Amino acid sequence: MPITLNGTTGISTPNLDSAGTVTTTNLVNGTPLAFRNKIINGNFDIWQRGTTLTVSNNGSFAGFYIADRWGFSPNVNSTVTVSRQDFDIFQTTVPNNPRHFLRFQKTVGSAPAPALYQRMENVRLLAGKTITLSFWAKAAAPLTISTDGTYWYGNPGGSPQTTVTGQTHNITTTWTKYTTTITLPVIASGLSVIEENNFFQIVFNFQTSSTFTFDIAQVQLEEGSVATPFELRPIGTELALCQRYYEKLSGPIQDNGSSTTAVMTWQFKERKRAIPTCVNTDISYQTLVRATLDNVAWSGSGVVAIGNDSTASAEL
Repeated sequence: MPITLNGTTGISTPNLDSAGTVTTTNLVNGTPLAFRNKIINGNFDIWQRGTTLTVSNNGSFAGFYIADRWGFSPNVNSTVTVSRQDFDIFQTTVPNNPRHFLRFQKTVGSAPAPALYQRMENVRLLAGKTITLSFWAKAAAPLTISTDGTYWYGNPGGSPQTTVTGQTHNITTTWTKYTTTITLPVIASGLSVIEENNFFQIVFNFQTSSTFTFDIAQVQLEEGSVATPFELRPIGTELALCQRYYEKLSGPIQDNGSSTTAVMTWQFKERKRAIPTCVNTDISYQTLVRATLDNVAWSGSGVVAIGNDSTASAEL
């Protein structure tokens, strides 16, 4: 917001009225200044699970995760690799000096086409609102994708759902910013919504059964009809947001028992969205005593330990 100092009229702020309301072309008036971006890890900085995952001929439409909060479906008879890539430190095309982007490669192709998605907790969050999606992308060869949405109401078996058709994008071979604005429908009356597991999902659908390489960076989804500058949150804040859904475990906080039997409790760094699925990769500690929103306990014998790749997952 510009501030003007004049020797006659004093200080003036053209974007601030007498009621204290600030107007600007870089933000949507009436929306929060912080946490505008409903996407978590849109800058692809957090990769707790590792930095690359290849899935071959999965035989189903099951989803997988590698970058935090980002799921992908390789679909039947496909080989897909999702990996973290680094920007050239001297590049200036994509703003804000990002460190990483996500690469989605399909190396074995047959229909149906794969998809990349993020699920946002609470199907009511954006229902009935106008939203704008923006992202930077490029491809190894010209590629057509669509960005669509899905309301999932948390019912077993995934039904009913509401699909929201978004927009088709023709991705070029150079980094380009793409935007789309849609108005989401309200939730139909009479639908049963299960509170713990409902979500709104944004999906990048790849409109090809052939092989391709697709790169994406700085994904933002926000209320309103304007694509504002990408919101950069502190890396510690972004990690904490991710750990509400998934966390790598380390370090016991409690040891109750004897030399032959022990019960160990691990406190989560962040309270989980729901009771998590917990895995201890140390084979001596595979008896789960309890899992709560805040901690998990295992029992076992021998030396007290937790495997390096032990996890707690409350993904949607």
